[in-house]
Amino acid sequence: MFRLLFHTLALVGSLCCSSLTLQAADPVSPRNANGSISKAIPQSDGKVIVVGNFSYIGNAEKAGIARLNVDGTLDPTFDAGTGANGAINLVAAQSDGKVLIVGSFTSVNGTTRNGVARLNSDGKLDSTFNPGAGISSPGNGAIYDLQIDSGGKAVLAGGFDSFNNVTRHMIVRLNLDGSVDPTFDAGKNLIPLSGPPTGQIKRFSFYPDGQLVIIGYFQAGNKYDLARVAVDGTIDQTFQAVGVSNAAVAAQPDGRILIGDGGVNKNLGGLNRLNADGQTDITFHATANRPTVIRLQPDGRILLLDFTLRRLNYDGSGDPTFRVPQIASGNSAPPSLAGMELQPDGRILIYGSFNRVNGIPRTGVARLLPDGSVDPTFVPDPSVIATGFARNFSTRVVLGTGEFVLIGGFIVDGTSPKKVMIRGIGPSLATAGVPTPSADPRLSLRDSSGAEIAKNDNWRQTQIGGVITSDQASEIQASGLAPKSDSEAAMIVSLAPGQYTAIVEDAAGQGTALVEMYDLDGSTATRVANISTRGDVGTGDNVMIGGAILGGTHPTEVLVRALGPSLTASGVISALQDPNLTLYNANGFLVGSDENWKDNQRSDIENTGAAPTDDREAAILAVLQPGNYTAVVRGKNNTTGIGLVEFYGL
Repeated sequence: MFRLLFHTLALVGSLCCSSLTLQAADPVSPRNANGSISKAIPQSDGKVIVVGNFSYIGNAEKAGIARLNVDGTLDPTFDAGTGANGAINLVAAQSDGKVLIVGSFTSVNGTTRNGVARLNSDGKLDSTFNPGAGISSPGNGAIYDLQIDSGGKAVLAGGFDSFNNVTRHMIVRLNLDGSVDPTFDAGKNLIPLSGPPTGQIKRFSFYPDGQLVIIGYFQAGNKYDLARVAVDGTIDQTFQAVGVSNAAVAAQPDGRILIGDGGVNKNLGGLNRLNADGQTDITFHATANRPTVIRLQPDGRILLLDFTLRRLNYDGSGDPTFRVPQIASGNSAPPSLAGMELQPDGRILIYGSFNRVNGIPRTGVARLLPDGSVDPTFVPDPSVIATGFARNFSTRVVLGTGEFVLIGGFIVDGTSPKKVMIRGIGPSLATAGVPTPSADPRLSLRDSSGAEIAKNDNWRQTQIGGVITSDQASEIQASGLAPKSDSEAAMIVSLAPGQYTAIVEDAAGQGTALVEMYDLDGSTATRVANISTRGDVGTGDNVMIGGAILGGTHPTEVLVRALGPSLTASGVISALQDPNLTLYNANGFLVGSDENWKDNQRSDIENTGAAPTDDREAAILAVLQPGNYTAVVRGKNNTTGIGLVEFYGL
């Protein structure tokens, strides 16, 4: 499996007169690209629930959630149907086999569920659990942590001030029917901090005496960001710790508390341990960078996700008996671990973006033996496939010179070649009412070193060289995608994994041109995960127009971005200072619009890992059915400049 990321710099002009340096684009990797698993949790019977942005496991349709047997094979008895209509971000297993899910969805299998739902042990929606309206917040609320307490009830923490219209600050416990538990109000005395981020509990841990240790962004009495609270909201004033910006917390059975990533009691970064009264445990000496997940073994040893997976002894020293797993991605994107969970039998689940662990094939999820070696009895199906994928992308802009040549960069990831058609269109745009189309667009393709590996001026006249080894006119004609004008350019290329740049220029350095990419193999095992275009955003007919066709059979979560100010960091002089974005479906109906991305969907966009870096830039996060979509980028108050429009398949 691999992904194809298509970046298009919609800048028009002539390269012969430009000092532009040509190199492959460096796109931001989309979240959970190509069907990687975002969460995996063990059930009490040894089976494993996996969630992510996939639609198939092997040949079985699975809409973002599935269960694996103890040997890693797909469990056909668990079927969530069409699943959630948005991302599933958190998952927790009850002891009776039922599964809690939390995410950015509003329905599950066609039934309304606002961000929280429970599935029966067979994967079907549990109609006896109804959380009603879910969370609400003056801003963009979100749930960041989900755990099941000793009584089997779900505890949810995040940034919100009510749940199902019942006041609950940042943390809530639900009864078994989904209603708010009136006996639990642990966040009652927490005060949101002014300014972003407002009040949030990012993580929590159950303390042995029933209290909770919470970390996040809040004020608790005279304390900030780290506190111990009772279920009725009483703040433990005897807890003396002072913490900031921490990412992980775990309360040990003896009352001591592990804190990871931020700072506590003036000790910055790494992993720190507190005594029960909140003072620093001076007997604990751990070497760590930024641990984000902590799990406690029954024997007192500590599992730590610190970029990689490590195990420490009780005193913080490294455990020499544990083999640190070595992961590999098999493509140009670096491998990563998204998380890990400890099974009751001591074996360890790891999940993320990888296809090998310790040199052994494992895709997305693996189980380790207690010593860190790969469990040979757990072999998941390697083909976790996302079927919502982009089949075509095109963008129309006005060509110019210098910064305004049209440049499309893309990355082919994986171990197999990808077959695509790239076109540079100009003269035929006149039939669509474009007044000044490019008369003679020329197309070239370069590899990551900048070396030209293919080029074309007129599609009927193949220019053999580089990756093009024979005449292509007949193949282009047979594809059904041949340009309408003989003066337009096209090429069909089968590209090995790597970085590439496509350049469209006009012989005279002027006119409106269209750059297009078509996925020709149409395999659900490969997809276009990220596509973007940078170009001159004008006014009237000269605004930037980007179109995408989403293929497959299931909805796809897509992030559409319009960038401008942040392009100056890449050396763009004439960047659009305030881009506005609108998104339309094939019938011309408005899907969404945005001017400043933090105004509407801030929390959800931040959770994608691909939020714009400038507040003036625009973004729309939407779950889109297969079909045609058009994104239009304009400058606020008819301002002009270089802008970038992107489609991210999440």
